[in-house]
Parts: sequence; structure tokens; C-alpha cells
Amino acid sequence: PASRLGASVALAGDVAVLGDPDYSAGAARQGAVFVFDGAGGSWSFRQRVDAPIPTVDGYFGHAVAFDGTRLAVGSYTASAAVEVFEELGGAFVHGASLTSPHPYLGFRVELDGARVAASLAEESPVDALVTFRETGGGWTAEHELGSSEDTGRSLGAGLALDGGRVLA
Repeated sequence: PASRLGASVALAGDVAVLGDPDYSAGAARQGAVFVFDGAGGSWSFRQRVDAPIPTVDGYFGHAVAFDGTRLAVGSYTASAAVEVFEELGGAFVHGASLTSPHPYLGFRVELDGARVAASLAEESPVDALVTFRETGGGWTAEHELGSSEDTGRSLGAGLALDGGRVLA
């Protein structure tokens, strides 16, 4: 099967994460994220991160964001959620699923500490992006930003997040 390892990438310190939305293991094109350590001048494989529930045509890893200890992963499906993983003891474990009432959430993702921004793919009937914030009780949707202009369903095709500011 075809691979698109590196279709999405993120780097923090000596750790690189590469998404492969076409990766197939138990389900065709379920997708996966691969984590590599680059300490000492050479890169070595550390871990494969899978969706909490791998599905056929899940395209998990279509988008990735990484801040050094937390990983946010988007998919490219109508039932998508942004999956958040925490690094514990050198391994990434699933921490939360961030969802929206709109399909195709997670086309692009950005992460900045306790905030995640995620855009919707152009196949979604809504042209928007959603920001989430982690509080003591977990993750909650903070804002939904939409476009009043006819953007051709492209709001959030490029995405940046810095603290409470989002650039799309």
C-alpha cells in the first residue's frame, strides 16, 4: 500500500513527529503518526501512535502539532476528532478526543500549551475553525470562528496559534 509518511510534520527539540494518513495496519488507510528521537545527531524510531479507534479510511495523521510533551493529531474524515496525546515516561498516551458538531474537524491543527486550534476541511458544509482549551476539568470548545466572506471553504487551510491568538 502507498505511504505518505511526512504528509504532516512537527518538530520540538530532538523529537520529530511525522504523520502518515495512508498507513495501513489493521484497517486500510487508518493512518498513524511516527515519533523519532534525534539526540546525538542521528534519528531513531521511538513509537507509532495510532488513533484510539482505528477505522478504514480514517486518515489519522493528516495533520499534527507537537509542543515537546503534547501531541495533537487530526484526521480527514467526516467523523473526525482531534486526538490529544500526552507524553508519559517517554511514550505518548491518549488523553482526550476534541470534537465539534461539524464534520471534517482536524484538517489542520495547531497546539500551544493548553490550547488547540483545528480547522474543518473544505468538504464540511461550514467554513470554520474551532479552538479548544484545557482547564482543570479537561478540554472544552472555547470559540468557533467562521467566515462571513465566501472563502471557498478555505478558512484554516493555513493555521497558526500563539497563546490566545489564532491566525487563519
